[in-house]
Amino acid sequence: MFRTFLLTALTCGLVSATETFEKLPSGALTEGGICYGTLSAQPGHAEINRGHGRNSQQALRIQGGTDRSVTLQLNKPVTLETPGQCWVERWTNRAPFCLRVLAVTPAGEQEIAKLATLATGGYKHHLKWVLPAGTTALIFKADTAEGGGVLLDDLCLMDGPMTVKSISFRDPGKFPMMKRAPHNPVLALDIESEGSQDPKVVSKVVLKVSDPAHVSNVTLRSGDATGVELREGKVYGQGIPRADGTVVINSDETLAGGENHLWIDVQPAGGAPIGSTLTFSDLKLTIDGKEYTPEQAPVTQRIGIMLGMPGENVANQPDGASPRHCIAFRIPGMIRTRTGTLIACFDARYHHEGDLCADIDVATVRSTDGGQTWTLPEVSMDAGPGHNNGCGDPCIVQDNSGRIWLQSLVCHFSGGASLNVSKTGWDKDKTGQWGMVYSDDDGLTWCKEYVNPTRQIKKEEWNTILAGPGNGIVTSKGVIVFPAQIWQNNANPRSMSTICYSTDGGKNWAYGNGVPHRSSECQVVELQDGSIMINCRNETWAGKRVVYVTKDLGKTWEPHETNCKDLEEPTCQASIIAVNSPKYGRLLLFSNPKKYPRSVMTVRASRDDGKTWNEGMLYDTRRCMGYSCLAMVDDNHVGVVYETCHNNGQNGNRGIGFIILPLDDIVNAK
Repeated sequence: MFRTFLLTALTCGLVSATETFEKLPSGALTEGGICYGTLSAQPGHAEINRGHGRNSQQALRIQGGTDRSVTLQLNKPVTLETPGQCWVERWTNRAPFCLRVLAVTPAGEQEIAKLATLATGGYKHHLKWVLPAGTTALIFKADTAEGGGVLLDDLCLMDGPMTVKSISFRDPGKFPMMKRAPHNPVLALDIESEGSQDPKVVSKVVLKVSDPAHVSNVTLRSGDATGVELREGKVYGQGIPRADGTVVINSDETLAGGENHLWIDVQPAGGAPIGSTLTFSDLKLTIDGKEYTPEQAPVTQRIGIMLGMPGENVANQPDGASPRHCIAFRIPGMIRTRTGTLIACFDARYHHEGDLCADIDVATVRSTDGGQTWTLPEVSMDAGPGHNNGCGDPCIVQDNSGRIWLQSLVCHFSGGASLNVSKTGWDKDKTGQWGMVYSDDDGLTWCKEYVNPTRQIKKEEWNTILAGPGNGIVTSKGVIVFPAQIWQNNANPRSMSTICYSTDGGKNWAYGNGVPHRSSECQVVELQDGSIMINCRNETWAGKRVVYVTKDLGKTWEPHETNCKDLEEPTCQASIIAVNSPKYGRLLLFSNPKKYPRSVMTVRASRDDGKTWNEGMLYDTRRCMGYSCLAMVDDNHVGVVYETCHNNGQNGNRGIGFIILPLDDIVNAK
């Protein structure tokens, strides 16, 4: 939700407007006037492109080829150092790519900005520079592939006194507030300014919070437009809620020239219940002594907790070694045991964020109070020391005896991504192994040596077989079933989803055949007729989940009526569980990122064994890695462990978070 009001902007010097190239005729550019001066280019070097503007129709395109350039001769030289900026889109991903900005000064040309790497797909880079005093012209130079080029739009040179052009209140969507996370942005103030001299001071922000006892502090800080990257911003001030919920943040920090994204960043109090919500309203801000009240609606966000925070230590290391610093946590699974304990598992990736083969252990955390408090990460499965002995992509299930099985892919070799370098056969030094540890005390301790039934469940010609990941099930007949995926590098399809199962309590294991569709990471549920539904990541990138059903433990598979039709996905892991609700009866619940790129994390419900699904409950809007796993916390609440976009400001979006959602809200969503 955007609420914007415009303010009268004074102009001087270079006008300090934002140039959108809308007044120039579209087509080839050799010369044309804009608000800052005159653009000129050699024939074939540039055009005014219509249809690819950032916020309007047109943009300046430097054509593909080497040493292509556009010159902007300024209306008059700048008298002081002057910030400038524009947005950049790369036209094609073919090499080479380099964009340079040069200032023409009395002392000669000076490079003031350079962009050598950029992904395609929209205006992804906000290029900024500072013009030296005396600058008379700018030169934009590009080296790109023939037929490619680069788009420039929303050019702004901030000469003259600063003025505030607009202020926008923004509800960013669902941004859960995670305990143990360094930052929790909940809403934004977008302020656009022009000019850089005599910068404006943000002196105060006032707002209301619905339950002040559940808030430790509120910080006003700058960041990027998404709210994900806050480490390069600055803190404007901090406030503590008063008894009536009023938060006053005093500041003496100034605005930057151009776009400012100020975020309200909330730290939940230690006693704030996981799953509860906070509402923020009545926001006012004061800039240079003048108070503004943007049009706004209340913003409500939910409280969760980080179970694995990038950069923290992982305990219970082999042989009593000291806890190890962990770069990243990925690939969650979770179950609720017979005693009501929640156990979550995930990769502890020590040296880098990448997949196996690598120095990775499987860590677990436990909660015995319905997800309100959790233990810190501890190693539960270890394959040995170093990069050549890793285990990951875990899957967890509790059988009818109470034993908890924790499965992962084990790699006693290196050389690259395990799915590419794992060999055919069964040799553990060359081939990925199906490893399992177990716990007979509700996840407090785990057996030291992993159980290895790889020869029972892997054909010789397969390169590897690994689990879901996520969780497994036990059928109404007592069969332990792990979702699994087969990879055979020279086959077509290269990967297929299947199941691995035990009919004798884990003494012996068998495998099913692959579903006849290119698929991989999967989860399973037992339907009411006793058949098993498998819900799979679609490796054809078709944007819909692969869904099959078996009545004979994977010997044969039939496509479900929703196969490749109903459930959207951005080619990612997902979670599906069956629930017997006292209030709603039999339900299936499904969690995944609903949009591409991986974002809009949503839980959907089906009341007819997966034949139809509601639109579901959105629980996190932001772009993230997207893996998740569901488990019931109690009859009325659903726990979600997932790869959040939260980070520690150093290692990217590689944390594991947990939230609790009301089952009513999921079932009754549209």
